[in-house]
Amino acid sequence: MATIDQLKAAGVVEDLEGFSASLAGSFSVAFPGGGFAPGDELPAPQTHVPPSAVSYKAEGNASMMYTLIMTDPDAPDRATHAFREFVHFVVSDVTAESLAAGGAPQGTVVLDYLGAGCPCKSGLHRYVFLLFEQPEGSTPASLAAAFEGRGGKKVCVAAKAAGLGPVVASTFFQSQWDVSIDAVHAAMGWLPPAEFRSPTQEAANP
Repeated sequence: MATIDQLKAAGVVEDLEGFSASLAGSFSVAFPGGGFAPGDELPAPQTHVPPSAVSYKAEGNASMMYTLIMTDPDAPDRATHAFREFVHFVVSDVTAESLAAGGAPQGTVVLDYLGAGCPCKSGLHRYVFLLFEQPEGSTPASLAAAFEGRGGKKVCVAAKAAGLGPVVASTFFQSQWDVSIDAVHAAMGWLPPAEFRSPTQEAANP
């Protein structure tokens, strides 16, 4: 799990508008290719399948529910972040029991998983996992409408509007473009801005 100091040092706290945290316990996320420490750089293909293990353990939380969100504050790049934030994954109704078991996220998929999609020449992107408390009476299903289109969103602001509690755990990895991402963009039906197109995308869109 990332500490608040690690999140601040990486600019995550500053770049996620409305970020509010009460970090406690232990938290980890792993892909089929392995786990990662906060801030590690992962090859994009490793991230193109959903996490295979999400673990969270904290004292006295046995009856709690959570919502897990993965967001990219660096879209299309960290310098301009004109599309901040781009939302990659939302799962609600995640029980403390399933998180303690540490398997793939079990809950209601609000937004299907989408792996790293950094455009060419856009540098490193931060992909941030946020685990929110989900109090009784909150409406995480409303995030489906809030995050429609995925881009230009404010995850923490929307989470608060849906009645979610603070972030109780977080971690993040970094990734950058490789040729596998062209297929991700094609599947999305999205063409990056001209300055961020790959050689293949440039050749197909002169």
